[in-house]
Amino acid sequence: MADPSHPEDLVTLGVSFWYTWGENCIPTSAPGCINMVRSMQLPVACYDVLLVGNEPNAKEPWGAPITPTDAVRKVRAIQLQCPTTKLIVGNVSADDWSNYGGWGSGANWIRKFLREYKRLYRHNYIGGFGVHCYETQAGWCITQLKAMRGLYSGEMWLTEYNDLSGNLAAFQSLTDYALANFTRVALYTNRQPVAPWALNGASVVRDDGTLDDRGVYYSQR
Repeated sequence: MADPSHPEDLVTLGVSFWYTWGENCIPTSAPGCINMVRSMQLPVACYDVLLVGNEPNAKEPWGAPITPTDAVRKVRAIQLQCPTTKLIVGNVSADDWSNYGGWGSGANWIRKFLREYKRLYRHNYIGGFGVHCYETQAGWCITQLKAMRGLYSGEMWLTEYNDLSGNLAAFQSLTDYALANFTRVALYTNRQPVAPWALNGASVVRDDGTLDDRGVYYSQR
């Protein structure tokens, strides 16, 4: 689950992990919280797990654009500083942002990252990747996720997802596919309606704190 504006939603949804868009976790008071370096900068400390980047193939304010080549160098610097930290790199958007100030689709970004890592350092990247996907047309995300999952046999997290179509069956199919094929899965639920990155229909938690049908299904998986 992405950084919640309502911490009580963590309990309501029964999530096992959540993350912030910075290094804001306080382990003693935020169990399951994972830190992020949104611009792939060197972290202030070495953690067990670190998310590296947020939609580097997308434009601001949704993403923090970084070319795959630049990302490779930034990731390698973090690996050298924190050799025992598990890095979940990219957290790329499935959408193709090439016409909107970004660097193409998530699949293209990951493909180029893997190629550039091997070219620059003469060995394959060993770590994890993160991916995001939202859909308004049933089945679109499953198609995109299959493409990204097929690029890499190592650990891959679905660090943001939701079905915005309002079709419960579509949400169930997407959730089932995600849980069967990704190491960790984080539902995005937006209770920040004035935020520039707010997505219409993303919240699975009503204003009174109860869950809609999607939230109920997710919490029971």
